[in-house]
Amino acid sequence: MKKHSFTSNYPTSTALREKLGQSGLITGIGIYDAFSALMLESAGAELLFLGGFGATASQLGLPDLSLISAPEMITAIRHITNVVQVPLIADGDTGFGCLPNLVQAVQQYEDAGAAGILLEDQTFPKRCGHFQNKSVIPSEEMERKLGIAVNARQNSDFLIIARTDALAVESFDQVVHRVQRYADAGVDMCFVEALETEKQIRELPQKVSIPLMINMLWGGRTPILSASELEELGYKLMAIPIASLLAVGGALKNLMADLQQHGKIVDCADQLISFKEIKNVLKLDSILDSLESDPKSPMSDH
Repeated sequence: MKKHSFTSNYPTSTALREKLGQSGLITGIGIYDAFSALMLESAGAELLFLGGFGATASQLGLPDLSLISAPEMITAIRHITNVVQVPLIADGDTGFGCLPNLVQAVQQYEDAGAAGILLEDQTFPKRCGHFQNKSVIPSEEMERKLGIAVNARQNSDFLIIARTDALAVESFDQVVHRVQRYADAGVDMCFVEALETEKQIRELPQKVSIPLMINMLWGGRTPILSASELEELGYKLMAIPIASLLAVGGALKNLMADLQQHGKIVDCADQLISFKEIKNVLKLDSILDSLESDPKSPMSDH
């Protein structure tokens, strides 16, 4: 499978669009804040996703039920894009309200440095795509919303990704029809959330012509296929949405159990990154060098 790399010589939206124009699958890993973004970038991530699930859990300690606001998401995007160079695609939920809110979200996500936005057809308040009791708006209403979102972006390289959750309430054929309508609205990519069988995963790329994104959510409704399998089927983006959150949650539980059992870190010691590594990830030396070289900085007067 072809390995993609991104360059800082272009805006991340332009770099991402150029890679999407090449053959091969791009893998995006879900993050939930600036530190998780830095850690995964330093480990070789080529694309980051800021999902509503991770952002809501991290910032609010709450589930993904439309509880996070557009300003909170935009602040999180700015914090992340200020410190990483790889592209970031961010969850726009249902657009955070009426059509003017949708336009504002698209433009403010772009201004904050995101390379793209995900917009979904659930009714408001929405819920995580792998939760029960979802409902969706009519396809013609979503098609109109997506057309407005496409026209709202300021840079044509900024990605508009349409997500449908309709498989929870409609047939697979009806979902395919929605994808075709959303493609007609001018979006760059479509994403069918919570595909339930490997057969559906295999058939979808054969039934539509628009580039497709797919979620591989560990513990969710969708069967997990490898990147090479998904690339062979014709998918363009594979998202691993909350694995980082699950990994950190497990690590923190183990750390607390270790401390409670031994009174110090024993069993988890080899799972921790070093203090030196975390300073490197946070770019401590380069920040100190810039402060010390600035004649106006109090740190330069030793």
